[in-house]
Amino acid sequence: MNNRKLPILFWNVRGLGRSDKCNDVKLVLVLHKPTIACLQESKLATIDHFKMLSFLPHPCTLFSSSPLVVLLGGW
Repeated sequence: MNNRKLPILFWNVRGLGRSDKCNDVKLVLVLHKPTIACLQESKLATIDHFKMLSFLPHPCTLFSSSPLVVLLGGW
């Protein structure tokens, strides 16, 4: 059995539109070095390549984002 750790970070960031928050996110990712980081940001409809560079440390080998989906009405 393999006993290696697979660190995963889940974070509801709230504020990637601000440069200070992007710096905070990058610092946490550099310090903790997660294998997988799942960041949720509901204020930005899309995240382009330049925005991604502002909060992901180098080298980030894979990045994927999903656009904001707004649900109207009840469940």
